[in-house]
Amino acid sequence: MIFAIVGPSGSGKTTLSDLMRKYGAEAVVSTTTRPPRRGERHGVDYHFVTEESFLQKISQGEFVEHARFGKNYYGATKSAFKQALEKSPKNCAVLVCEINGFRSLKAAVSGMGQYLTGVFLSCSRDVIEKRLQNRHRAGGLTPEQFAERISLIDGELSCEFEIAQEKSSIVITSPTMQELEDYALVLVNSSSRLVVPPLPVSPDDEVGVPHL
Repeated sequence: MIFAIVGPSGSGKTTLSDLMRKYGAEAVVSTTTRPPRRGERHGVDYHFVTEESFLQKISQGEFVEHARFGKNYYGATKSAFKQALEKSPKNCAVLVCEINGFRSLKAAVSGMGQYLTGVFLSCSRDVIEKRLQNRHRAGGLTPEQFAERISLIDGELSCEFEIAQEKSSIVITSPTMQELEDYALVLVNSSSRLVVPPLPVSPDDEVGVPHL
């Protein structure tokens, strides 16, 4: 089973992903053209590549999903998904991505023999701005990156409605740390090695993952 975590910068996506890993999920290690942040390791946090290398991977069809976010490219390769699913004892892969990446993944996942659940982390604009300001002051964002993230907040928040329309989707609003921990455990335990590709359902069908 694949979980795609979507939401504005500073909403807690990486925190939820880390908590899910604590309970048996494996993170899909994405590829990006952005430079590493302090403490990040190649092959662990991201695969850091040049733009030329990234575009070559696109042309060779290596990505399941990819998108441009600001000035940088992000994407997840087929091999990254395969490695995460094989490594997880729960058959649970988790990917932090943005909305275009989620759209691409939704279109491709049926060919991977896995269910996909979108998880949107929502919180107020004020909270997001405060978290980004704290990250900026701590040196986690350059002034240019900080300004770019602030400019993207409204567009990122507007994606909540799209995610919420998916039957197999979850919207989590302004969670506390304890609530994120609880959600992480529930999400990972909902995964199974018995997962098979879902059958088509009619519009009247009520089968799906409920909003928690």
